[in-house]
Amino acid sequence: MTVTDSWNFKMESTRMLILFSFLLLFWSGLACSEQLNEDYTENGSIDENLEYELGDVKFYLFNRKDITGSDAYTINHSQNISSVFTNFIHAAKTKIIVHGWKGSLNNRFNVFMKKAYLPQYDYNIIIVDWSEAGSLQKYFRAVQYVPGAAEKLAIFIEKLCAEFNLRPADLHVLGHSLGAHVAGLSGKKLTIGKLGRVTGLDPARPSFSYNHPEKRISTDSGLFVDIIHTSGGYLATPYRIGHADFFPNNGRWIQPGCGFDIKGSCSHRRSYMYYAESIKNPLAFVATPCLEWKVFKAKECGHAYAKVNMGEFTPNWASGAYYLYTNKRPPYNKP
Repeated sequence: MTVTDSWNFKMESTRMLILFSFLLLFWSGLACSEQLNEDYTENGSIDENLEYELGDVKFYLFNRKDITGSDAYTINHSQNISSVFTNFIHAAKTKIIVHGWKGSLNNRFNVFMKKAYLPQYDYNIIIVDWSEAGSLQKYFRAVQYVPGAAEKLAIFIEKLCAEFNLRPADLHVLGHSLGAHVAGLSGKKLTIGKLGRVTGLDPARPSFSYNHPEKRISTDSGLFVDIIHTSGGYLATPYRIGHADFFPNNGRWIQPGCGFDIKGSCSHRRSYMYYAESIKNPLAFVATPCLEWKVFKAKECGHAYAKVNMGEFTPNWASGAYYLYTNKRPPYNKP
């Protein structure tokens, strides 16, 4: 075999390997899509005619007084939250965290967020555990529980405000994936005022239509709604749906360092990983307002004075679409 033949053989082998990899990626993604879509309604939105028993939604309090979360409250009209949340710190800020599909009290998202906040900040961290419904194997079935979980969260927030003399505007609710829609819908169900801030971390796309904002997280969810997109167009929505929408690495699947990420889970997780890093490092993710990704890449956005920090310390006046780059591995901030 000549040198040229050897080179051609290697090139052909490389092309075949690349082709096989893309075919594997395509068919795996298609299978994932079919699994997610098999029970969808015709227009891809929630079928409100289907009703399921939600089960218990539990609320766990963590703060510097009790970092173990021993205070757990379940919605009960005859029981006061104050009788359970005996360690609630009245003067502290309150963050309410909502997990997504297949989540639970001790899943990675909740652990990441809790460790980022505590003990660094003297906050009340309330974790919403709706895993009796949200951990169902079929994604669509879990979707059907989102309005019910949001209703219970809204009831909890109104009781919390009444018993501890708080205003909804004092609260910050954060949700990942399906949890972003639970968080967003809870704000719409309140009867005592608007939530101060609602943060959607890569809000789930399947079964949530852009054309039906009343059924998902949107700008009506709170006084300020910020969104971080990291698997847009695959597991999560690629569209602007908040007051301020952040698109690290264009906000699309696949995020840097995630490899092929066939299931999309690595890119999906990056939203809360970036956010958790921003809690510890307020200046970690400086984002640029821009019309679109290609303009940002060409460095033609202008308005350098309007750059803001993505994550925990995003100012509530931020508005529009923001873009930035991140690193492949922690620390993710890219100067």
